[in-house]
Amino acid sequence: MGRPLVLEVHRASAEGLASRLAALQSPGGTFLSRVSLPWGEVEDRNCFVTALVVRELHGIAGLDVVTEARRQALAYLLRSGYPVYRDLYSFYPLRSHPFWMRSALYPDADDTAVINLELARAGLTSTAALAGVAERYLLRYRATGELGRYHDRPWHREGAFLTWLTTAPVANPIDCCVNTNVIALLAVAGLRGEQGYTAACEMINDAARRVPRSAGYSRRFTPFYPGPGEWRRALRHAVDVGAAELAPALEALEAVPDPSPRAVCCDVTGTVVWRSEALALARQLRARALGGEDR
Repeated sequence: MGRPLVLEVHRASAEGLASRLAALQSPGGTFLSRVSLPWGEVEDRNCFVTALVVRELHGIAGLDVVTEARRQALAYLLRSGYPVYRDLYSFYPLRSHPFWMRSALYPDADDTAVINLELARAGLTSTAALAGVAERYLLRYRATGELGRYHDRPWHREGAFLTWLTTAPVANPIDCCVNTNVIALLAVAGLRGEQGYTAACEMINDAARRVPRSAGYSRRFTPFYPGPGEWRRALRHAVDVGAAELAPALEALEAVPDPSPRAVCCDVTGTVVWRSEALALARQLRARALGGEDR
């Protein structure tokens, strides 16, 4: 799942970035983020940002501090799954949502896909086990059958993946970035022939072509992501791990400006936004390893 990247150039500056990154990791292994609320900003510790940092650090070799930080983060993710439902994840560990959140979030496709894929790439679970994750959770919660009621936008596709892994009578938006992360897992799991895979890829490619090149980004296609930057990164990652079907979407988004480059994700209203210096540093480290610039 990718050969190690050796940090040979600018090693001193890479070590500086790695040290700054390690300083933003909690003793429990979480990479810290900040969440902007209507009444102010607070520190936040969640599974999703931690998993995205782990994704950026995958394959980077030659810096002990990075290796250790990644090990601790993976241990945190392993501990954060639902105790009864194997390999199921939410934005926060069960019963660990923050004080300002009225109730816990449902388990979701984004966290379940991203975290399980990183655990597999780290060798902590098997690639074959990813197919089980897809069958038990991801493929069950799609906009089809009784859940087809969430297929309520012209750009939606029947069979695309829902965000929340529940049948509870709650709003369950279809998000193209969430679907992109699910497609990445399915590609690695060898499930590119699944109906949900094809439907989601068609939807993502069509939506990406509809994103305007000049007007402000509206979150129409990604209600849980404030800007196109995270979707673009998710697309690049998905294509890199084998989802070649999403190359048209990646090409379509390459020239789209991001009005919120530091924003990682948001709630469905767009008023609660997560940002993470740790994730930005991890992306700088990866860019340094690849000899390019963070995109």
